Amino acid sequence: MTRGRTIITVGVLLTAIAACGGGGGGGDEAAFCDALDDLSGQVTDGDVAGDIDGVVDTVNELIEAAPDGEPLEAAQAVGDEVADVDDEDEDDVADVVELVQDELGPQAEDLCGEDADEFAVAPEVDDTTTTEPDDTTTTTEPDESTTTAGEGEEDDVPPVGARQPVPGDIAPASATPAQACFDGDAQSCDDLFAAAPAGSVDKVYGDTCAGRIDEGTRVLCTVAIQAPIDAAEAATALGEVQDPAFAADADACFAGDQLACDRMFQTAPDPSFERTYGALCAGRVPTATVLCVDILGEDAFL
Repeated sequence: MTRGRTIITVGVLLTAIAACGGGGGGGDEAAFCDALDDLSGQVTDGDVAGDIDGVVDTVNELIEAAPDGEPLEAAQAVGDEVADVDDEDEDDVADVVELVQDELGPQAEDLCGEDADEFAVAPEVDDTTTTEPDDTTTTTEPDESTTTAGEGEEDDVPPVGARQPVPGDIAPASATPAQACFDGDAQSCDDLFAAAPAGSVDKVYGDTCAGRIDEGTRVLCTVAIQAPIDAAEAATALGEVQDPAFAADADACFAGDQLACDRMFQTAPDPSFERTYGALCAGRVPTATVLCVDILGEDAFL
């Protein structure tokens, strides 16, 4: 069964969990300064509009390494803004750049010895001056080198679809890992792919994670199918307040009940934390095109 939407991505959910890791504040000043330097360069290079995913990764590193107190608060403030930025809206991008300068510039100066005025300088805009016969008019031409975020790029993890039965002509030696792969054991899928002969149905079955992703994506099944994320932990990382009406289904979804995951997706308000949590099978998949029960069965392996 297909979903109401074509693709639902994990996006901020997994990013926030990975970034927060219990709230951030790792206290690694050297790593914090390195991440500040990287972020400064990204802002100057125009990556807030051109490579927002890279900026998010760097901000996550900042939050992980930030010393407690003002540095962590500043990094988290920037993280909140970056998570919601519309990277195609010039005003939105400009607001993020200004916030980075205001919040993190003082940290770069106080902790890392950087000049706050030189930190995260906004990218220059190419101007072309045209001289008319009777008067001089300055016109700003569009910068043709600017790339819209995501243009020419694909997500690392393809959409995860419905699992397919073990092929009837699979080799006897591959039957056990193939069945485990079908059941949702992603490591068995990868092991099957590694061990099976080239060109065999066994290798294709492992490569596609039992038909869940396209052949030849070069993505490990242990990346396409992951361990679940506790709903309370996810909500805390995202600054969300859980709806108690869905608490039982959230717990069941995390424990492996994929019918509970699908019920959350189908009945929770759109948008809502609960709908996203259910749609992504408690974080077991980064993206999905079908219901969780079609991906993992009624009871998930993980």
